[in-house]
Amino acid sequence: MEGKLRMSLAFFVLLSVASQLKASTCYLSAQRLDANPYGSNFSLSSPNYPFNYYNNQDCSWYIAAPYSSMLIKLTFYDFYLQSSTSCTRDYIEIRDGRYSSSTFLSRYCGSKRPPTIISKGRYLYIKFHSNYMSTYRGFKLTYTAVSPVTNAKGKCSSLYSFEANNNIQMTSEQGTIKSPNYPIFNYPNNIQCTWKITVPRGKTIKLTIDYMSMESSLFCTADYLQVRDGYYSTSTKKGDYCGSTRLTITSSSRYLWVRFRSDHQYTAKGFSLSYSTREESSSTVGTIIGVLSFA
Repeated sequence: MEGKLRMSLAFFVLLSVASQLKASTCYLSAQRLDANPYGSNFSLSSPNYPFNYYNNQDCSWYIAAPYSSMLIKLTFYDFYLQSSTSCTRDYIEIRDGRYSSSTFLSRYCGSKRPPTIISKGRYLYIKFHSNYMSTYRGFKLTYTAVSPVTNAKGKCSSLYSFEANNNIQMTSEQGTIKSPNYPIFNYPNNIQCTWKITVPRGKTIKLTIDYMSMESSLFCTADYLQVRDGYYSTSTKKGDYCGSTRLTITSSSRYLWVRFRSDHQYTAKGFSLSYSTREESSSTVGTIIGVLSFA
């Protein structure tokens, strides 16, 4: 058994050397990079890094996990590309798969470091493009193979399906709701999660935003947390929240509907919510009998 483990480690060391050579060179066709299943991070950088990359470059790679049950995790350590609206000049593009036609995840440019990215399958495709204008330092990232997490009750994750992330039932009398990857990593781009909180009859819900660090935007139209007073997406809206909001929200019934949504641009640490129950208030109707006295 020990001998087999040594052979496996030696095999992946050889793969890593080959991968690192490919990761420092720009190729016209996508080059395969093999991720390490033993927890080590391999690096990928733009051509000529840490010096400025060249003009008119088109480089592409696809990273492969060693087993079909594993995923790819990307972490950016340095990032400085030419900035442009919608990243149409110099950019790095990530796709969930091994081909240039695989599902588009996001495109990044400028000097803001992208968030940690985890694939939904065994492969992750990366493209770097530069135009004929200005050049900058470029990027450096690390990649590794990771095992998927198990689906925990109440948790939203980029590893789960859209349906699983948007029908999360919370039925206990108290609980917590957290953004994906919180508090270790930033939440991912282009994700939507919906929680439906239901407590016993005769009780209402007190929801507290204990921590929030999200992309800020006018009227919270970019990344946002939305709360509705009821069970449905059409229930009365309590508000849209973003930035660094901290407050408490109280329902008028036994239901609250909560949605988190991120767009394709910036990400942040996210949020942590907690909720508890309160006895439903009741009004009393009666007759007051008394005597008016005039001094």
